Amino acid sequence: MRRGSLLVGTCARLLPPPVPAGAALARAFAALVLACALAACARDAEPVRAVSLVPALARQPAPLGVWTTWRGRELALVPDDTVGLWWLHCPFTDADWEPTQWRDVWSAPRPLPAIGQANLVGKSESLLISGLPAREISAGAALRDPARLVHGDYAAAGERVYLCSPRVALAQPIELVTPLRLWSGDAGESRVGANGVRGSGFSLLSGQAIATELAARGASELVFATTSIALPDPARAPNALHVRLDGASVHATQPSPAEQGLLQWHRVALPAIPARGARLEFELAGDPACVFVLVPELRPQRAVRADRAVARDPDARPDILLLLADTFRADLLTAYGAPSELAPGLERLARDATVFEHCWSASTWTLPAHASLFSGLLPSQHGAVSTTSAMPKEPRMLAEHLRALGYRTAAFTEGAYVSPEFGLSRGFDVFHAATRDVEQTVDAALAFLDTADERPLFVFVHSYRTHSPYHASDAARAALRDVLEIPASEQAVLEEHVERSRAAATPAELAAASAAYGRALAPLYRAGAWDLDRAFDRLIGEWDRRGFGRRGAIAFTSDHGEALGEHAQLGHGISVYDEVLRVPLLLRVRGRAPGRDAAPASLVDLPRTLSAIAGLEPWPGWTGRDLFTATSGAPAIHAFECAPGPDTRMAAIHDLLKLVVAGAEADKLDAQLLAAFDLRADPLELAPLLTASEARCRDAWSHARPPLELLVPAAPAAEAELDAALRHRLQDLGYLGK
Repeated sequence: MRRGSLLVGTCARLLPPPVPAGAALARAFAALVLACALAACARDAEPVRAVSLVPALARQPAPLGVWTTWRGRELALVPDDTVGLWWLHCPFTDADWEPTQWRDVWSAPRPLPAIGQANLVGKSESLLISGLPAREISAGAALRDPARLVHGDYAAAGERVYLCSPRVALAQPIELVTPLRLWSGDAGESRVGANGVRGSGFSLLSGQAIATELAARGASELVFATTSIALPDPARAPNALHVRLDGASVHATQPSPAEQGLLQWHRVALPAIPARGARLEFELAGDPACVFVLVPELRPQRAVRADRAVARDPDARPDILLLLADTFRADLLTAYGAPSELAPGLERLARDATVFEHCWSASTWTLPAHASLFSGLLPSQHGAVSTTSAMPKEPRMLAEHLRALGYRTAAFTEGAYVSPEFGLSRGFDVFHAATRDVEQTVDAALAFLDTADERPLFVFVHSYRTHSPYHASDAARAALRDVLEIPASEQAVLEEHVERSRAAATPAELAAASAAYGRALAPLYRAGAWDLDRAFDRLIGEWDRRGFGRRGAIAFTSDHGEALGEHAQLGHGISVYDEVLRVPLLLRVRGRAPGRDAAPASLVDLPRTLSAIAGLEPWPGWTGRDLFTATSGAPAIHAFECAPGPDTRMAAIHDLLKLVVAGAEADKLDAQLLAAFDLRADPLELAPLLTASEARCRDAWSHARPPLELLVPAAPAAEAELDAALRHRLQDLGYLGK
C-alpha cells in the first residue's frame, strides 16, 4: 500500500492560491486533505515516495506588455492564440538602418538573437511595420537579385536584416518579433523545454517567481533539471535561478554561456517540513532569459548507494535500457554474418543475450520505424509515414504505458526525426534531443542515471553515428587498420567515382557505377560502427557497474539498415531488400539464458515484449507479439517502404519467404505482387522466385495478406510543425532536400 505518498501528492496538487470567493472553504478543504494525508502516512509503515511538484507549479502566466529591457531596448511579450506561445517584440530605432548599394534597400544589425527559434513548434520570427507583417524573402534570393524586392519586403541574413522601404517609412514603428513557447500540452500535463529538450515541468522568465506550499514531511531531497535560453547583457548580472524555502536560500545556479541550452540536473537537500508546512519558491533573476524546470519532485532523503541492486526492493520491476543505433545493418555484427568484429562491446552483449536471427524493421527509414517501435503498430495504422507527418495522439506509446505503471522514463536522442515535433516524446518524463555526438548522448543518459531512486527506469538511447554522412574517427582508423581500408572521407570517395558515373552510357553501366560507389563507401560506414560501439559499450558498462543490470534488461536494435551498392542502390528508404529492412535485435534479460532464436521478429513486437519483461500486461491495441512467449505458426512480418505515391512497396515475410508487393495501397487485395525471395536459400535476394514458383508465392501471399485486411488506422495522421533549426538538421542528414 502507498496511501501516504498518494495523498501527499494530491495535497500538493490541491492547495490553491487565495481567491476572492470561497477562500475560507478552499482553505478548509485543503486542511482536511492535508490532515487525511498525514493520518494516512502515520498509519502506513512504508516511507513516503517521490512527489511531483509539476501540478502545483505549472503554467506561470507571462507578463503582459513590457517584460524587460535589453541593451537599451524594451522587450514586450504578446500572447498568441496558441496556448503557451508568446511573441517577443524588440524594436528597431531609426538610427539602426543604414543605406546599402541598392535603391531603397536598408540594412540593420539584428536587434535580438533568435531566442525563440530553438523551442518553437510551427511558427517563425517576422518583421512588423506599424503592427503589420512584412513579406519575408529568402536571404539568398534577396541578395542575388535585390531588384526583385518591393517596398515592405525583408530578408534576414546572418546577423543583419535587410528591408526594402522608402527612407521616410523607416520612422514608423518597426519590430522584430520572435516566438517563445513557454509551455505546451493539455490540462493534464504541461510540457516545457527548449533546445531539443522536453519534459513535464514549468517555465520562468527573468523577474518572475513561482511558489507552492509544501505539506509536512521528513527531510527531503528536491530533484529537478533545467535548460534555458538567454540574452546575455554585459550591463546586467548573469541570470540565476534561486530556490528558497520559507524565504531562505537553499540553492542557486548560474549557468555559464557554454552551458546554455544543455540539460543540467540539480539535487537539493531540504530540512524536515514542520506541521505548519513551508513555502517553496523558484525565482529567475538577471539577464533576460527563460528557464525551463523539468520534472521537479520531492523525495525522501536517503544515503546514496553505489549498488542499485542492494538499494532496491528485490521484488521491484526491472530497469530497462533500450539502445537504438540508427542505420545499423544487422551484418555489422558477427552474430549476423560479419566476417570480423567491428563492435566488440555489442559482440559481448550478444554473447550474453538472446539473438533474434531474423528481425525486420517495420519501415525502411527513421520516422515510421521509430513510430512503430514505440506504438506497437504498423505504419498503415499509425500514419507517420511522410517526411512531415507525426504520430497522432491516440495510440498508446510504450513509454506512456510504462510510466503509467510506475516507471521513470527518459529518452536521449540526436534529434531530427526522433524529436518531440514528430510525436515521439509522449510518455517520456524527459526527452533530450539536444546532442549531435554519440559520446555527448551517452553522457546525457549517464547524468540521468545519477538521479535514480527506487523507481524502475525505462531509458531509450538513440544515435545517428552510423547514419550518413559517414566519417571515421582517428581512434576507429587505428583500431581497424588491419581489418578495413578506410577512405579519407565520403567526399573523397564521391570525387573518385563521379567521373565513372558521368561516363556511364547504359542503365547497366550506371548500376555498376552505383554498386562500385557503395562498395567504396562501405569501409567508412562500417568504421562508424566502431565509434558508436565504444560509446554504447561505455553506457552498458556503467549500467552494469551501478547495479542496473543485475535485475534489468538491455535491448539493442536499429530502425533500418543501409544499402551499400547491393542491388545497385545506396542509402535507405528506397527499397525493401534485406540490407535495408533487416536489423539486429539483442535482448539481455537477467535470469534468461543467452541463445539464438530463429523465429521471425519485428520492431512492432518490442512494446509487448518489453512490457512482459517488466511484468506488465500489454496495451490491447498493440499489433506485435511477446517474442519470448510466442508459439510456432507466427503471423507474417510486414514492413512498409513508406514512399508516398503509387510506387510504394511493402514486404511480407511468411516462413522466410519474402514477398514484395506494390501499389498506392500495398496492403489492399489488388496489390501487385512484384517479386519473391526464399531467404533460407537466397539470403542476398539475388534469385527471384516469382516466375519459377508462382504458385508457391501466391499461396504464401494468401497467408500473409489476411492480417493486413484487418488493420485500420488508429487515428488520422497528424502533421508535424517544423522550425528552421529542425529543418536544417533534417537536411544535414539527407532529408527534405537541400
